[in-house]
Amino acid sequence: MSVRDFTVGQYLPIKTRLHEVDPRLKIASALFLSVIIFLYNGKQLAVFAAAIAFLLLTFGLPLKSMLLSIRSVWVIVLITALLQFFLTPGKVILAVNFITITDAGLYNGIVFSSRIILLVILLSSVVMTTSPIRIADAIESLLRPLSSIGSNLRSLSTVVSIVLMFVPGTLERTRALIKAQMSRGAEFGSRKILKMVRNIMPVIIPLFIKSFRDAEELFLAMEARAYSPGMRTHLRPMKLRAKEFLPTIFLALAAIALKFLF
Repeated sequence: MSVRDFTVGQYLPIKTRLHEVDPRLKIASALFLSVIIFLYNGKQLAVFAAAIAFLLLTFGLPLKSMLLSIRSVWVIVLITALLQFFLTPGKVILAVNFITITDAGLYNGIVFSSRIILLVILLSSVVMTTSPIRIADAIESLLRPLSSIGSNLRSLSTVVSIVLMFVPGTLERTRALIKAQMSRGAEFGSRKILKMVRNIMPVIIPLFIKSFRDAEELFLAMEARAYSPGMRTHLRPMKLRAKEFLPTIFLALAAIALKFLF
């Protein structure tokens, strides 16, 4: 997997219908759907996946970016599937030496890995269509009821926005470091663990040092300007619109109904 393929956490500055949706609705919908997919069986999960794919294509999201977001976590998906294939008891359908695959293991492997893929797609669809500052504002708005117990929501939203804004720069810096090391003869595609670790260390160490320096510079700049989270204002205040709110409610009800229809 190349760093260039890593798209989770990157905002796409393009115009789609999903970009225009209130970020609070997108975050709330993604969280709700992320929970409910763990209640679906295999057939329900297949219908849900088809519906999500149809909606994302209707909204106009680039298919390539969504596929790359899945590709970035293929190792996790593969490990999850293999663990279920080999460790779940049931009727043996394939046995080679000490490796056995059961029917229940095959079913669970497909279902569990599909849930991970759908989680990544839901996360990517929100982050790709919402700028970091809008995500921070949405989180602050959603957590506003907690302000009554003394939670510092302004500081939390500021931290979230800074973290999300650091992601693209960190990825670009990683790409540059990898290219520099490859020009010196480093092989990042090696299957030997020790060699891979030896080649990746010259990338990780400078990356951490530069990230800490950038964080320190940002802190000093904010301190020099007497920045306080309470000073933030909103250029475009968020307002829930019926044409966005009602379809979101319908989507939630359809997701719940799917649990009982199949």
